[in-house]
Amino acid sequence: IEDFKQASRLRPNHAGTHIWRAAASAKLEDWPDVIENLQQAIQLRPSAAQQYRKLGSPVARKAVKHFDRLIREGKPTPETICNRGRAHEFLGRIDQAIADYSIALTSTSEDYNTMIARARLYARKGDLENAINDLSKVIRRQPDNHRACYARAIALIDDNNNDSALRDVNRAIELAPGEPRYHVLRGDLRLLAGNLSAAIDDYTQAIVLDPADHLAFRKRGSCYQRQHQYLYAIADLTRSNELFPGLAETYVLRGQSYLKNDQLEQANEDFEQALAIDPHQVRAFVGRANYLAQLGRHEEALILLTKAMQRFDEDQRQIAELLMMRGKIFYQMGRFPPALTDFSTVLDLRRDDIYSVAAARCARAVVLVQHGDLIRAKKEFDRVLARFPDHPLASAASEWLTHGNGPRPAILEPPERLIRPTRPPVTREPVEFEATDPQWEAPPPYDLWIVRTSKPREYGPITKAMLDDWVRQGRIGGRTRLLRSGWEKWRRAKRVYQVLGDRRPRKKRPRSSDEK
Repeated sequence: IEDFKQASRLRPNHAGTHIWRAAASAKLEDWPDVIENLQQAIQLRPSAAQQYRKLGSPVARKAVKHFDRLIREGKPTPETICNRGRAHEFLGRIDQAIADYSIALTSTSEDYNTMIARARLYARKGDLENAINDLSKVIRRQPDNHRACYARAIALIDDNNNDSALRDVNRAIELAPGEPRYHVLRGDLRLLAGNLSAAIDDYTQAIVLDPADHLAFRKRGSCYQRQHQYLYAIADLTRSNELFPGLAETYVLRGQSYLKNDQLEQANEDFEQALAIDPHQVRAFVGRANYLAQLGRHEEALILLTKAMQRFDEDQRQIAELLMMRGKIFYQMGRFPPALTDFSTVLDLRRDDIYSVAAARCARAVVLVQHGDLIRAKKEFDRVLARFPDHPLASAASEWLTHGNGPRPAILEPPERLIRPTRPPVTREPVEFEATDPQWEAPPPYDLWIVRTSKPREYGPITKAMLDDWVRQGRIGGRTRLLRSGWEKWRRAKRVYQVLGDRRPRKKRPRSSDEK
């Protein structure tokens, strides 16, 4: 215990020391000290909370039993009830922890640490009003309480009041400049305000104060990536991964930086690693598709994104990310109608996000230019400028569409070459059929199909009309498998096209003697 105390004095922001001290205190059955150190560890390193809870849960459960026994024995002091609440909090039992803190505060209303703890839990539950009220009460009575200023800043960010949050975190840093997490939070706020350089300065200060803070490295790496300083980004993200391995998001960010730096194979390895950790990491699917497209494997990229849609059927934001990338690849191939459909669908899905709307409108406008519909294209760019007057792409495009002076902006140049979709070979006699059952029709973005032949090889994604044509041409057999966007399982073609259920494959023409 004495060694761990000394370690904390030498390096006060090292969360692992508190975990070990909690374990040692548990051996001595000093349960208040156990809970104090477990909570301290999580506060110092919120990003590692899940890992710390896993390590400390057995000890925290023993602590709860200890405090329960004291209360049953007629010793329900505010301190005991508060300690039990802290143990519940560590175990993630938010409602029980709030109840204990509230009971304790009825007897000791001046216990500001408990009030801050309760406010944090209110914020986790989404009860921002009560959280901010508790923290404001502490700050009024203790203007120099930097922990309360920091906690209120977090609650204010959740309440979309970033200006007030910045004032609070500035005050917290003024009172306790050696707290790295305060600098990380201010960096987050400056990043939200678009001030990348100032955000990098804050993350750098946090790293100076705590060189083991993987989150600060990751966030600084993300900022470097936005500044197109990809080597710096890769270095920071690699260090973040070394300090805290196994986070899919870190692999995705580094993969994006590798991709921008033309290190394609390293990028693909990172995206695959991210998907191995988290199969629902949508940006890893987007990254892999981008990698395939850069290799010229456009159809393979489209198929990957279309298959991924069934994983995110309930999440409109993630579906929109997949569609935005798919639309870009359709555009690269010169397949403008499906690109336009994908960008329009993104616009419908993300109307609540002004940045996604702006990106989708610009993308849709670019496609309209290639269609020759310059009037609609200009209207789209102008709608972006109404929200973002300094938007560089929309400004240049709108100016050129209005006056036609100077060279065409690079973004409005058509794709270098058109890439036609490949088709399966003809394997049957041509067939004729009436329209298929309406149950197989679907609205965008679930209206595209993938075909898997017996080779096996996959083709698509294609529209239902094109699929009908392939069936008529004899390219689809009854045992060919079909997958529509959003489906979890493949289905045999004869289930969709009954006409294929009783047709035999076309016989091979016997070879002539010359051919032999």
